Amino acid sequence: MTRGVCARPPGVGDVAGEVLLVDDEATRVAELELAPRQALPWHFHTNFDRMYCLSGTVVVETRMPLVRHELRPGEHCHVPARKAHRVLNPGAAPARYLIVQAGAPYDYFPIDALADKRA
Repeated sequence: MTRGVCARPPGVGDVAGEVLLVDDEATRVAELELAPRQALPWHFHTNFDRMYCLSGTVVVETRMPLVRHELRPGEHCHVPARKAHRVLNPGAAPARYLIVQAGAPYDYFPIDALADKRA
């Protein structure tokens, strides 16, 4: 997770589990696990995300306009490059999803953390 302009800062966007499957100059594929009721903060990438739910329920929300994608196993959604989004597990059991990020080197820009630094 050191590629790109901004890697995830320590403690920001942490997940319960992560298995990195592919990590090259323009593609990143990882299996991520969210603990029950865990939510990742609002953020964006200069690449696109495609998320595939493997188990549990994975919710992907995007901003402007607010759109909520509730994914069950076998379902997926696409988040365009530079689109603010967050991922959460609303359930009482862990949720796992596969994330494919491509189109540019991996980066991670937490929106709320950037706003807090400007204040």
